[in-house]
Amino acid sequence: MHDDAPRLFTGRLELIATTASGWGAWRVVAVAQESQVGTIELTAPAGGCVECRVALETKWRRKGYAAEAMGGLIDWAFSHDEVRRIAAEAPRHEADFIRVLEESGLSHTGDGGAPETLRFELARP
Repeated sequence: MHDDAPRLFTGRLELIATTASGWGAWRVVAVAQESQVGTIELTAPAGGCVECRVALETKWRRKGYAAEAMGGLIDWAFSHDEVRRIAAEAPRHEADFIRVLEESGLSHTGDGGAPETLRFELARP
């Protein structure tokens, strides 16, 4: 685990394919089962914005892991002064993923860059 990784109650985050600074992919692990449940990727800040991508295995959805991991990584990202905003895109038909983004504080800001996607953003508090 990266020294600066947020500590989670039901899960944990492990840094994978990334830079030493922590920007890149994080593995989301269910602690009790010691199973990887998905990944969350945070791009390095560009113009003050960090892009977030979430991939969670189907059987682990709707159990709180994505929201908990997102919350930890949002806090971690905003601990870096250069981060002013966090953004993510979700397919229009992925209600579970949209709910995770909204529960994590991101608001719908318009259409995404790809067809049939929506964009969500969260400004630094």
